[in-house]
Amino acid sequence: MVLYFTGTGNSRHVARIIAKELNDELVDITPFLKENKTGDFISDKPYVFVVPTYSSYLPLIVQKFIEDSTFSGNKDVYLLLTCGASAAKPGVAKRFGQLCQKISLRFMGVEQVVMPENYITLFFAPSEKTASEIIAKAERKLPSAIEKIKKGETLRVKGRYALTTYLVNPIFYKLLVTDKPYYATDACVACGKCVSVCPLNNITLNSDKPMWHGNCTQCMACISQCPTLAIEYGKKAKGKRRYYLP
Repeated sequence: MVLYFTGTGNSRHVARIIAKELNDELVDITPFLKENKTGDFISDKPYVFVVPTYSSYLPLIVQKFIEDSTFSGNKDVYLLLTCGASAAKPGVAKRFGQLCQKISLRFMGVEQVVMPENYITLFFAPSEKTASEIIAKAERKLPSAIEKIKKGETLRVKGRYALTTYLVNPIFYKLLVTDKPYYATDACVACGKCVSVCPLNNITLNSDKPMWHGNCTQCMACISQCPTLAIEYGKKAKGKRRYYLP
């Protein structure tokens, strides 16, 4: 079973390819999160999680979902992290491996898949041409990891664990994971797209303008999928290209 979480489409794209090559079921975690539900999964094949990297680790909302859900049948778990540069695999392997052990799953390793940068409230998304090149390169890399999953082999992680997973990640959540700077410009047409795509139901329409309510995970879904480019994040996203992969 291939389970994924995505805000801008990168992880979904990778998950679709993996599920197709493994001839396996594809599950989107977002509907569970929106309904505040856990999952009760059964799979004869290994569980493969495909999620974005949030400051050298997987999103904490995904970690909690995995921790609170049940996984029956096959106990092997693979983790594929999409990222803009590096997923800090050693640190992720140590921390996620501990989580798997806690819930009686067998961690089989982590692989990073470099995809176009999407964290536009801090960085810049690449041009459409460059994004296409990055995606093509990622697709060429995937068969190696997929073949190991098919064979039940471990995705080996070299090096000592990265301190960023344990030190920088908590700082990231404390200082940068906030929705306070979000606002909608006059370009907003009150279509409700931001409301529907938010995985945590953190956005509502008030007087035909979106309002954020303090429960943001910085997935970039709202700012990247707004059809009129009306959502801004203070001054940090002004003039920046939005990135979304259908």
